[in-house]
Amino acid sequence: MISLTAISTDGTMTDITSYTGAYSLSDNIDSLGAEFQFKLMSNPLDVNYQGKELPIGTKIVFFHDSTKMFAGVVVSYSRSSLTEFSYKCFDYAFYLNKSEAQIQFNNIPTTSAIQKLCSENGVTVGSICDIPTVVNKIYQGNPISDIIKDLLKMAEAEQKVHYRMEVREAALYIERYQDLYVQSQVVDIVGDFNSSYSIEDMANRIVIVSSSEKNQQIVAEKSDTNSVRTYGQITKIEKVEDKKMSQAAEIAANKLLDKNSVKRAFSVTMLGSDAVRAGRMMVFNQPEINLTGAFLVKNCTHNFDGNKHTMRLDLEV
Repeated sequence: MISLTAISTDGTMTDITSYTGAYSLSDNIDSLGAEFQFKLMSNPLDVNYQGKELPIGTKIVFFHDSTKMFAGVVVSYSRSSLTEFSYKCFDYAFYLNKSEAQIQFNNIPTTSAIQKLCSENGVTVGSICDIPTVVNKIYQGNPISDIIKDLLKMAEAEQKVHYRMEVREAALYIERYQDLYVQSQVVDIVGDFNSSYSIEDMANRIVIVSSSEKNQQIVAEKSDTNSVRTYGQITKIEKVEDKKMSQAAEIAANKLLDKNSVKRAFSVTMLGSDAVRAGRMMVFNQPEINLTGAFLVKNCTHNFDGNKHTMRLDLEV
């Protein structure tokens, strides 16, 4: 069962399910936040459907069965006929992407840095996993979401851990990908699919240099001779702050582990699951199409058509 509720700026709640449809919910790992779209019917010539359109700024809550799939705000709409309106909504990560901050971190763990950033900018924190990487950096006029992304990028290089940040309801959560497996049976059946294999983003030689313009000396290097022999040498240069130089060899090894492989990607259509969104890990077992093992959901689009719920997933090893 689907339910869509609109909440006006004065707090009035209206069930708009009966005159809306074509619901689509999507998110991806490269941008913080989920996007929800739907169509609405409002007819100025029909007394029963007059004035149904929604103003920008209206809050939207979408339920599928008993699961709250989306909560956010109308950011734009368009009109394609006398009666049809198309609405675009973003969850509350919208404000993290648009609001800028100025802040200085002085030798504090990344977890504490993110908590400080959120506290000083009125951002509600759901939970942040332990991220011990020490931060000593100044940000001036950067979007809040970009600051967090930069902090996590530095931590990932040092910790050999990938982190996922997302907003649920109006609270920020940061967790390790390895803790975000969809808790269900192994997927044995998918519908339409596309697969691709590429070395375009591969690097089999990692070179670490100082980020200082006065010092461009190579301080660490790591390569895979077998990979170089097979695919040719593909070098990636990473700049590291001087205070991190003692960890240069570890950073090079971690980056090589992350980049030195043929990228295997799939796009699949399957029956929808309310538990799936971008940033989740799923296990598949379809050896006939080489779709086996654990995959990261990079992009996820849910479509709801009557009682039919499907999803299109972009997957990567």
